[in-house]
Amino acid sequence: MGNSELPAIIVTGASGFIGRHFLEAAKNKFSIFAIARRSQIECNAPRHKNIEWYMVDITDRVELENTINRIGSISKINFILHLAGYYDFECLDSPEYQRTNVEGTKNILEMAAKLKIERFVFSSSLTVCDFRNCEMPVTEKSPPNAKFPYAQSKRRGEEMLKEYSDHFSCTAIRFGAIFSDWCEYEPLYSLMSTWVSGKWNSRIIAGKGKTAITYLHIKCAVLFILKVFQQDKALKKFDILIASCSNTQTHLELYRMTTRLYFGKPGKPIFIPKALAAIGIMLRCAIGKIMKKKPFEKIWMVNYIDRFISTNPEYSFTSLPFKIRERYHLPRRMIYLIENMKSFPQEWHSRNMNPSRKDPSRPNLIIGNVMNFEKERIVNKILADLITSPDYPNYNSLEPDKLRWSIHLVYNLLMASVRNGDRHSVISYYRYLASIRKKGGFPLDELKNALLRLGDIIIEELERVPSLIKMGQHLNNGIKLTLEMAADEVDDAYSEIPDHSVVNEKNGRLALGQEMVTFEKHIVSKVKEFLLSEEHISRFPNYRKKPQEELKWHITLIYKLLIGCVNYNDHVSFISYISYLASIRRKEEFPPAELKDAICSTMNITIDQIKENSLIERSEDILEKSIGPNMKRVSQVINKVYSESVLI
Repeated sequence: MGNSELPAIIVTGASGFIGRHFLEAAKNKFSIFAIARRSQIECNAPRHKNIEWYMVDITDRVELENTINRIGSISKINFILHLAGYYDFECLDSPEYQRTNVEGTKNILEMAAKLKIERFVFSSSLTVCDFRNCEMPVTEKSPPNAKFPYAQSKRRGEEMLKEYSDHFSCTAIRFGAIFSDWCEYEPLYSLMSTWVSGKWNSRIIAGKGKTAITYLHIKCAVLFILKVFQQDKALKKFDILIASCSNTQTHLELYRMTTRLYFGKPGKPIFIPKALAAIGIMLRCAIGKIMKKKPFEKIWMVNYIDRFISTNPEYSFTSLPFKIRERYHLPRRMIYLIENMKSFPQEWHSRNMNPSRKDPSRPNLIIGNVMNFEKERIVNKILADLITSPDYPNYNSLEPDKLRWSIHLVYNLLMASVRNGDRHSVISYYRYLASIRKKGGFPLDELKNALLRLGDIIIEELERVPSLIKMGQHLNNGIKLTLEMAADEVDDAYSEIPDHSVVNEKNGRLALGQEMVTFEKHIVSKVKEFLLSEEHISRFPNYRKKPQEELKWHITLIYKLLIGCVNYNDHVSFISYISYLASIRRKEEFPPAELKDAICSTMNITIDQIKENSLIERSEDILEKSIGPNMKRVSQVINKVYSESVLI
């Protein structure tokens, strides 16, 4: 972790809309332990030395407890920000509301009690209040009396929060509709997209256009949360606060703003009576069901036509204190929304992909957890298959312990790939392994068949687990497809790696390579000493955190691959390993500059030591031709790996 002097906070739902923005704003103010069901790469969350990322489903009590225990052993936790939750706009009673919003919240509260935190902040919603027949603005004292499933699950969360306020301070924040300069609030996105589409319904507004809610810019939402933590000592033991603007924007006002900014002049709306709008929505839903393309509008929304919710957050704003700057009100931000919509349409639509259509169960996490639980059993089965089957004669002759280690490594890389969608590590490792197996005399077909057999065994064994019976497609996508891509990479590697049996001894390469073998312990020791020295603590801070045996293993392997560059002019194996190592270090959040510096330092020390001690004629020229070109390649391949998106 980066700075141990900062207050420590656990953030659930860190991969969500509010979570990502909170991490960006808070990364220099807190030591953050982020919990999410998606990876940082998948959700594009910020990477920082003060952020530790844990992929956990909060409804998985055992895995959550293990994670919380690990976090508690690292740092004293001061705060928890609970943003994780489920919602959709179907307004149907999904079991996910009970599972995630109620049971998941209860799990987090129980863990918070064990950690003895100072304050727990819970993300609630203004929609817990039924404002359809409310004449007065909603305040912090308004009862949570809405009847639809999401509101009831949030009300239960607030009730549990109050119960646990005997153990630690608790704050529930009822948020208004949160938007960004890219919109990212589905109802507003649907309205704006329709109004500028030019389609038959682009001018239609239900009722008299008086439907209205309160909006809050994401920057203001994050600042509000930060203010709560800043004022921790001054706030009540338990309280409910409102984070929302007091003013509202009606659909008619939004329509006029949108069309004026998009087309240069406001459009002329066509108002549809509530009864006719209800019939229209029913027809669209029926057609959408047949066409398997449901519209955003739902029947329940008819009840809210020409209704509005206004708020009076004076108590909340005075307690903190807090103020929303005028420039962050929706009418002032609309120009930025329209500019992004017009100038960057692809990103606009990508950012507004309907989050409610994502699978809340996160099959990748379920499969990953089962893989972890079944690891030893499945690894043993793969090992037994490879060392006994007549189809793999070269594997039969390998030392079982070394083969087990290799299978373990592939299995762990596959498990990580399934959980976070990043296939790069598996593919890079097999390219590196191809160079080792070719040197060992393994035929291409035997390596590829063993690779694919490994995948078949894993899938066969996982399909026997009751919780994964219906996840065949996810297993094939996460495991079989990944290994097929790796097999394709092995094909390429075998065609590119030179035949090591053909060596021109006259050029001195083989003699120098043999001499390098005798220098191995000395040079590996020199490199390790260099990376861990007090003099270079600022250059290699992350290497000082690695176990020394692991560091020594990686240095030794790089050195052996450099011998391959000298002996056989085999740059493919070396670069393949650097690519694989970069993918690992990227996940461990090593800065690319530190990784480049460490590898290039290893190469420079190797060259300097051999020049100083070698008795081989023209050793300097051989080193320059065989190792020198890889200096530039190291930087290029690390840049490429760190810039690549996830292979999904």
